[in-house]
Amino acid sequence: MGDDLVENQALPDSIQQKINRAKTKNEQGKAWFLAANYYQVQGRYDQALLAADKSIGFCQASGEKQTLGSAYDLKGIVYDYEGKMAEAIEFYLKGLNIREKIGPKLDIARSLNNLGSVYYFMQTFQKAEGYFSRALEIFEELDDPKTRAGAYANLGSVKQQVGKYREALSLHKRSLVLYQSIDNELGMALAYSNLGVVFSDLKQFDSSLIVHRKALAIRNRLQDQQAISVSYSNLARLYLDLKKPDT
Repeated sequence: MGDDLVENQALPDSIQQKINRAKTKNEQGKAWFLAANYYQVQGRYDQALLAADKSIGFCQASGEKQTLGSAYDLKGIVYDYEGKMAEAIEFYLKGLNIREKIGPKLDIARSLNNLGSVYYFMQTFQKAEGYFSRALEIFEELDDPKTRAGAYANLGSVKQQVGKYREALSLHKRSLVLYQSIDNELGMALAYSNLGVVFSDLKQFDSSLIVHRKALAIRNRLQDQQAISVSYSNLARLYLDLKKPDT
């Protein structure tokens, strides 16, 4: 089955060679994880799950924990993308359980962040906040501006959803400052957009208009068509709010 899966699905030569040359179960587990990751990135989810299962089997047989945790997490990502939330949570938790025992901390934080995202999507905001908060603690300890900025944004979005607008505003502002510090324009546009939504909730429409326009300007410059459509949608909702008598 393994050889057919590789040949029929046209893996890159570098990955296929690793699978063909793998001698030990440890090597096979790592090689099949590379295949699973490749399929996942390509959006070939059925093949990604098959390859991840092979990786998991070899890793369990060899006792290779780090790749095993990554393979579980990858299955969680695939189920997440497919909208199978219960399965995503199951495998994210399996990955987290291993990663909390062996590390590294960055992988632990990523697992926590993935779980927070699933619960956010499910609108289970209390659990989402718990996982995002735990992830943020690690990202702050590791002191990487990009991951910290993303963690602030995630937690800010939860706060906004539960009506804690001042806390959300503070978190999104911290996210913006960090993205500015590393000149990450995609992140800056996202932060401006997040701020615009919170300002609207606070009925601070002038401030909302300013930051939404800043987000749109960056996205136009980057020619990010999907994000541009989001900015126009945000601005349309804002203009509708401005026309309401009670605003």
